[in-house]
Amino acid sequence: MKYSTANVKNAEYIENHVVYLGTQTGSFKRVDIFNTDNPYKQTNFQSLDKVTKESKVTALCFADEDRNEILLGRGDSVIKTFDCTQNSFIGTDLTIPEGKIVGIAWSQETIVAASDDGKIHILNDSPTVLETGDNLSKMRQCSQNKNFVAVGGKDRKNNLKVFDLESGKSIFSSKNVPHDNLQLEVPVWDSDICFVNNSDSNLATCSRHGYIRLYDYRAQRRPLKNYTDSKEQAFNSLTEHSGIIFVGTTTGSLYAFDLKSMKVPLHTYKGATGSISSITTDDSGKYLFVSSIDRYVRVYNSEKTHLLYQCYVKSKASEILMKEADTQLLNEHKKEQKQTVDGSDEEYDNLFDQMQTVEDETTGEPSTKKSKKLSHDVKHSHMKRHSGIVFRT
Repeated sequence: MKYSTANVKNAEYIENHVVYLGTQTGSFKRVDIFNTDNPYKQTNFQSLDKVTKESKVTALCFADEDRNEILLGRGDSVIKTFDCTQNSFIGTDLTIPEGKIVGIAWSQETIVAASDDGKIHILNDSPTVLETGDNLSKMRQCSQNKNFVAVGGKDRKNNLKVFDLESGKSIFSSKNVPHDNLQLEVPVWDSDICFVNNSDSNLATCSRHGYIRLYDYRAQRRPLKNYTDSKEQAFNSLTEHSGIIFVGTTTGSLYAFDLKSMKVPLHTYKGATGSISSITTDDSGKYLFVSSIDRYVRVYNSEKTHLLYQCYVKSKASEILMKEADTQLLNEHKKEQKQTVDGSDEEYDNLFDQMQTVEDETTGEPSTKKSKKLSHDVKHSHMKRHSGIVFRT
């Protein structure tokens, strides 16, 4: 698929995917990619008259294994819960004391939120705060062990750390790479983090300073592998699936790296023109979902690098989640299709049933043959006009 600013969808892309999207304006949307009639259909669940400039959506995560509830964190310290089955926000909004939320998680029936002032808030009956350091950029939860979260940020004092939420203690703190050739300290800024290889001890980080690092905290504190970009690109977001890291930059570039080598990019994905704000994959790893501040959501074939889908979402997208459309959504779509077809047929049937019968000019008797022909001609002509096609005789 060639680069375009239009909404496009490849005919080969027929999966039942639905995307939930947070934006910098504070809106929260659902994009129905699975909708065969309108795959660009968007539903906004957050009224814009209730948000401010500080209401940017800064963190999203699913709160259950079935992916029916979503936790939403914002820049104004507010946490909201969205029910995908009811298509509405539920419960009472929570607020942390201060700071922009940079990560959110669900562990042991408890909401966990990290703020940019370096604090992890465990919001149970007796709220607990864990100190991590200033200038926190991101918090991610381990999918294999929900009690483990990793945090990272700007400056050496806030490098990669792993916390055990159950004990409330730090179980790992990374160590920076050796000094450069001039014996100067290499700057640290972990802009995004993820647990890799289905492990609770292997992690990858990316940085605005142009590096990607792989850690195994059971082996050593320093990174096992360190990729440094020669073009000095600023990496902003990443995710991993089956040993492949997908990482986006602040200039719209998107790459895939094999964790076994990490010497050169394995794939390059084209199409984005704005900073890549968030990346995720489906469970199979075949499809790559990307949001960016150029106001587009894109879906790629992760192996062939083809752009399969592109949708303009009107606002600068900041966070993205995807899931398979459940039975409820699919049934609603089928019902809408049926109502459209049935309603159209009923309307036309009533219209032509009420038409006056045409009389035969010679006998004055009703002419069934002529009236049926006229009704058919008028109906056929109306259907052509309705489809937007003009015929001339």
